[in-house]
Amino acid sequence: MKKKFTILGIILAVTMIFSACEGPEGPPGKNGNNGTNWEIIPFTVRSNQWVEYKDPNGLNRYYSCLINVPEITDFIATQGLVLCYLVYEDDVQIVLPSVRHYQDTNGNYWTQTIDFDFEPGDVVVYITNSDFVADWPPTMYFSLRLIW
Repeated sequence: MKKKFTILGIILAVTMIFSACEGPEGPPGKNGNNGTNWEIIPFTVRSNQWVEYKDPNGLNRYYSCLINVPEITDFIATQGLVLCYLVYEDDVQIVLPSVRHYQDTNGNYWTQTIDFDFEPGDVVVYITNSDFVADWPPTMYFSLRLIW
C-alpha cells in the first residue's frame, strides 16, 4: 500500500511541476492584433424593394436589391470575409449562394438561385429563376457575417 501512495505522490509531483511551467511569451500577431473581429448584420428585403432587370431583348430576367452596409469597410472587403445567409422564419439559415430545384403541378421544372455580391459599403442580393418567368420575389430575410 505504501508503494502505491509513493508512486501516486511522484506522479502528482511531476504533474504539478510540468503544469506550472511557463515559457517566454510568443511574438505578437500581425500588426500586434491577436484577435478576430466579427459582426452579424440582419436585414430584410421587402417584396416591393426588389428591382426587376431584363436584357434589351426582354430576356434573362432576374431580381436584385441593393442594401447599404457601411460596416463593410475597404479593409473588410479586401482582407476580411463577408458571408450572407438566407434566413427562414423558423431561424433556419442557408449560406448563399442557394440553389433550389422545383417542380410545379404541371410537371414544369426550374431552379431558383439566390446569390449576392458586395463592395465597400454595399451588398446586392440577386434572385434568378432558370426559366426566367416573371415571378416577383416575396419578402426575404438575410444575415450578413463580417469577419476580419
